[in-house]
Amino acid sequence: MLEGITWGYFAVIIAGALLLYFIVLLATGQLKIKPPARSGPAESTPKRFWQVEQRPPAGVQQVPEMNGMAVAEEGDADEERAASDRTFAALESLAVALQDICTEAGVNASKANLSAQLREQIAAYPALNQPAFKGAITNLIVKAAQVDCNIEFTMAEAEALWS
Repeated sequence: MLEGITWGYFAVIIAGALLLYFIVLLATGQLKIKPPARSGPAESTPKRFWQVEQRPPAGVQQVPEMNGMAVAEEGDADEERAASDRTFAALESLAVALQDICTEAGVNASKANLSAQLREQIAAYPALNQPAFKGAITNLIVKAAQVDCNIEFTMAEAEALWS
C-alpha cells in the first residue's frame, strides 16, 4: 500500500497540510503578519537614553475630612509638590546636560577631561546629592560615556564625580 505513494505525492500532501495549517492560524488570529519595516535614512542626531517629557500639572483635588483625622493644609501639599517638581526638573536638566557633554566630547575625549567637565556640571546641582538621584545619574554617566565617547567608567569612578 505505501509502495504506491511517490515522493512527489508525499510533498504535495505535506505542502497542502502546511497551507491549511497556516490558513487556520491566520483565521483564528494566532498568526499576525507584520508590514515590512521602513528603510529610511539614518538619523543624524545621536541616541539619547531618555527624553524630557512636559506634563501639564494635575489639579489639586479636595480630600474630605475624616472623623478624627485632620487633613493636611492645601498650602503644605502645594509646597511639597512644588519642591518635588523643582527637584525632578533639576534631575532632568542635569541628565540632559551630562548627555550633551558626552555627546559634544565625542570619541576623541580623554577620560580626565571628560571627568572634569562632568564633575563641574554635577557640582552645580547640590540638591541632587541623594542616593536615589546619585544612582540614576551615575548609571547615565557610565552608559553615556561608553556609547558616546568609548570611555569605560566604573560605578565607583562615576560616583567619585559627586565629591
